[in-house]
Amino acid sequence: MTVSEYNSCVNELADGLYRFALKSSGDKLLAEDLVQDAYERLWKKAEQVEPQKAKAYLYRTVVNLHIDKVRREKLSRAHLEQKTADYTVSPLPFDLKAHLDEGIKRLNEIQRNTILLRDYEGYSYSEIAEILNISEDQVRISIFRARKALKEFLVTIDLLI
Repeated sequence: MTVSEYNSCVNELADGLYRFALKSSGDKLLAEDLVQDAYERLWKKAEQVEPQKAKAYLYRTVVNLHIDKVRREKLSRAHLEQKTADYTVSPLPFDLKAHLDEGIKRLNEIQRNTILLRDYEGYSYSEIAEILNISEDQVRISIFRARKALKEFLVTIDLLI
């Protein structure tokens, strides 16, 4: 990969990669760090990564970095989420986006990533399979189960209001 190809990757993919990292992590600063670290790793391995595989490499790297971050901070993060859950106030008017975001946070890692890549970023099943290093069938199953879980969560919330 040449410098111009690398710069092209930054120009074309940075916004989508950031949106994905932000939806995955829910934290703007962490999302920025994940994207920056992914591009740093791409730069270090520029000679080994083919330009047409750069997108999959970057998304896979963001996923791996986020998983590593979650594993390292699992206990402190769970403690922090419990504290914030205690102080969260539900808005009086039904805020679908906020409840949908809450439902997405409750999905497991694979379901969350597949639904974000498919429904938020618009990637195809084959691209998602390549990014997440799983089969297309697993992608389809994961998206189906994620959508079903989100539907059940939203219907439950809707009935409570």
